[in-house]
Amino acid sequence: GQGGRIGVVRSAGMVLLRMMQRLRLPLRCAKAPPGGAGGKAGGEAWKKYASVAFFTVPIGVTLYLGDWQRKRYSWKVDMIARREKSLALPPVPPPPPGPREG
Repeated sequence: GQGGRIGVVRSAGMVLLRMMQRLRLPLRCAKAPPGGAGGKAGGEAWKKYASVAFFTVPIGVTLYLGDWQRKRYSWKVDMIARREKSLALPPVPPPPPGPREG
């Protein structure tokens, strides 16, 4: 599972840290760029995409539902026209009676 992997990575990190201490290697970390690990551009880029999605998704949904309503309206108008046409036709005689069982 995921917990086992984290434990292995943590253990490997501790072993590496002890080795560096024994060899008296400097324990310096690289400085993170301003604005977090990804820098200012990486830290702010999600806001741009979030705002685009915030406005694009509702517009796309509205366009899809508008098209669906247009198709549904055409379908219903055609269905009503077919029903009215079939109601205007003369009645169909009933089928002849079948043989009786008995």
